[in-house]
Amino acid sequence: MGDESMAGLLAALPVDDWAEPRRLLDAHPAAARRTAFMLARPEAVRQGQVPDIVAWLGERGFGVTALKVVRPHHRRLEELYRYTQVRLMDAGSRPLWWYMPRYYRLGPAVALLLDRPGDVPAAEWLSELKGPSNPGLSEPGLLRYEFGSQNMVMCVVHTSDLPETAVRESCLFLGGDAVESALRGADDGTRRDLAPAEVVDRLVAGGAPTRAVRLPNFHQILAGLQARIVRESASPTSDRAARSLEQLAAGPLSDPDYGRRTAALHEWWSTEGRDVLAVLDPGAEAEAFLAWSARLEGTSAALTDRVIDRLRELGHDIDLWAEVSLETGLGFHDMVMTRLAPTTDDAAMSLADLKASP
Repeated sequence: MGDESMAGLLAALPVDDWAEPRRLLDAHPAAARRTAFMLARPEAVRQGQVPDIVAWLGERGFGVTALKVVRPHHRRLEELYRYTQVRLMDAGSRPLWWYMPRYYRLGPAVALLLDRPGDVPAAEWLSELKGPSNPGLSEPGLLRYEFGSQNMVMCVVHTSDLPETAVRESCLFLGGDAVESALRGADDGTRRDLAPAEVVDRLVAGGAPTRAVRLPNFHQILAGLQARIVRESASPTSDRAARSLEQLAAGPLSDPDYGRRTAALHEWWSTEGRDVLAVLDPGAEAEAFLAWSARLEGTSAALTDRVIDRLRELGHDIDLWAEVSLETGLGFHDMVMTRLAPTTDDAAMSLADLKASP
């Protein structure tokens, strides 16, 4: 690798401080207020949802001024989620961070720089429109609800909460030059939005899918695994029970409402599944998994890796999508069902760092 190539490689590495964002914020304060940053997360990209998300944003006044397909290294993710890590550690939930870099192995993400003029800063308005990361708190009309958020990791998009963090995070993924060019265009009236065809062309060039497909969500994967285990139980009712579970996985569990999906799974086990649990060997690991996961009670991030290991030992190999869906789903289910809301403010920590930086 030549010196020039090495210099380009080093220039692309994430930087730990706020120097570049501060310079851009000082030079373009008005443009920063109309700037928002969004990272379409790997499950949204893998399901080909980005063109539809861009169209959804366009209907609400957001134009895309820059777009890049990215495959972030875990160091860049640490910079993006540096304040989330602090929050998790303060809450005694440090192991939950482990799911984040693993989740990004599902595929690429897409970084988007957005522009929307108005009285409310664009980043703050977009943060309201996307809805909470907890799908149990989401509602129709919010982005994460409409595009099928699964849990607090597989939640469709990340967005910056403030103009300051929008500039910082867009610099991390798009580079200071691209961000400065967009800010200057907003200032001098030469802003240019990408047309839908250009969005698709850039996604294709970056290897990201553009045709929407629906991959199974956490509840559907869980129901499918239960059906496989039930079929192997060789009970008199196993075939009928498995068929019911398989039909359920393909039907109401695709509802975007997390609570209704969970209730549908519980309803099945309160009727059809009762006799299945009764005939299985009480000491069998298969029954323990069925009884636990069917009721989705007492789930814990600390137990999730043991569940995956046990499934493998029972011969139930699953692909990466299903594995990550189970890891994040089982790990966060209790938080979702208790309607957990953030207890600390990442944005406040970001601003404190901005002001404290030399």
